[in-house]
Amino acid sequence: MSTSPVSPQRRNPWLLLLLTLFPPLAHLWIGHALRGCILAGGLLAAAASMGWSGVIHEPSGLLAMAGVMVFGLLVIEGDALILNFRSRGRSRPYAHGWIMLLAIPAYLALRVFLGPLLLGFNLYTIPSMSMAPTLLPGDLILTDDRPIHAGLIRRGRAAVLVPPHRPSIVYVQRIVGLEGDRVQLIDGVLWVNGVRIDEPYLSTHRSPRAVNFRNFGPVVVPAGTVLTMGDNRDNSEDGRVFGPVPVANIRAFPTWIIHAQRDERTGIDPGFDQGQAFAGAAQAKQGR
Repeated sequence: MSTSPVSPQRRNPWLLLLLTLFPPLAHLWIGHALRGCILAGGLLAAAASMGWSGVIHEPSGLLAMAGVMVFGLLVIEGDALILNFRSRGRSRPYAHGWIMLLAIPAYLALRVFLGPLLLGFNLYTIPSMSMAPTLLPGDLILTDDRPIHAGLIRRGRAAVLVPPHRPSIVYVQRIVGLEGDRVQLIDGVLWVNGVRIDEPYLSTHRSPRAVNFRNFGPVVVPAGTVLTMGDNRDNSEDGRVFGPVPVANIRAFPTWIIHAQRDERTGIDPGFDQGQAFAGAAQAKQGR
């Protein structure tokens, strides 16, 4: 039994406004699928160009991105409302409310899984204290999700990664060792390739329950992997627990805090790349 098309009619403007947040669903609901897809495609192309060029990871680029998105959504919203006001809805088999209800979760799922691939950036919310004080629970961070090559993987750089023992979640941790590095913790002090690493970005909190956690190694990082640790060393499930992380498990690199629990931290880079602290370790490895 075929689905009968709906009659052309004005849609509820408030529901239509809601659907404009999920372009091109508003235009689908009023029977203008092609027009909606063209408008949504233009907005997606603008966002992707800023993401893949890296512009979004600069303060001015981030503001420009926000402006483009707001302007684009207003254009889509206005166009859908005008078409609806003029009673230019079309009879289409897909223009049913129940189809829109199914389309919204499908849209959100595609955004989660395909968004970083299409746009080259993503947003993550920090769930724990493992990277404190660099990152705190509730911080919303912007990440660079463009393809990763060897030159981007550096000691001292924070990374979004999939831990080998829990492939369904992601962590944000700092890379402390590259393949071939000899890494050791002695009473909470990090040594890489025989060089003591000064880490002023670490949490000063000390837990009496973590005494044995402050000594680790020495270990040599295997080929094709990195060793990671949290900045809150006494409260971090990291490479000391699950071992080296395959390079293929690195998903992205944080660039900015978009929103912080403490307002003064919003819009800053809190020290995601501390490569200068590991300069001596790199030189020691080259001198072997």
